[in-house]
Amino acid sequence: MRAHPRSWLQRRESTACPAGNGFHESVRDRNPKLRVRAREIASSGCKVHASICFGDPVSGPEFRSAIPYPDQNFDLVFTSGVLIHIAPTDVPVALAEIHRCAKTWVWGSEYYAPRMTEVSYRGHDSLLWKTDYAQLYVERFPDLELVSEQRLRYLENENVDTMFLLRRQSNLVGGKV
Repeated sequence: MRAHPRSWLQRRESTACPAGNGFHESVRDRNPKLRVRAREIASSGCKVHASICFGDPVSGPEFRSAIPYPDQNFDLVFTSGVLIHIAPTDVPVALAEIHRCAKTWVWGSEYYAPRMTEVSYRGHDSLLWKTDYAQLYVERFPDLELVSEQRLRYLENENVDTMFLLRRQSNLVGGKV
């Protein structure tokens, strides 16, 4: 992605979710003073990354209060393979909680489909869905603008991943963040 939130790396706090994807290690390499907090949906991830995880693992409706921080507390909220595991009926609540905690940036990396599509996950149903999560954010929150999105097609099949970056418009000062 060409546009990316450079300024948040210089700040002291950000949040990453989930902990297990290596995001926090890569940003700490760039800024050792950066404080990263994670909300993990898998207990194994909480054990491995105990130094940055807060609370017990959560999923589904529990995500409603999963981020125990004040409004607009984080410069950036990042998800990678998280939203895909939240049931469609609970997605609006999860997006609202992420939006609530993000001061400026919402960054996501999720499976993509033009409409909500259930996918069998390790032989089980009702555990994974793909959709256009960036569009869901923009439709639900008028203060979010899509800064950049890239869709990546798998080489071995027709699946597509999306990486998107959204910026909260209310934080624009003189047209710049």
